[in-house]
Amino acid sequence: MKELVDLMKASPGKYSVASPGAGTTPSLAIEMLKQALGVSFVTVPFAGGGPMAQSLLGGFTPISCNAVSSL
Repeated sequence: MKELVDLMKASPGKYSVASPGAGTTPSLAIEMLKQALGVSFVTVPFAGGGPMAQSLLGGFTPISCNAVSSL
């Protein structure tokens, strides 16, 4: 995680993080991480955990935040 944060701080706005939808617990966790760690990245909300996982596994979105049970 430290290496990921350092990478994001070195290139603000370059990376995107997928969430299973706006307003979900993972999307709120992403926003809290942004503020707490002082990093800048693009949040990509999907219509649920399934489409988000497909994007992650397909290599379209490099990072995601989701509940373990839905993955």
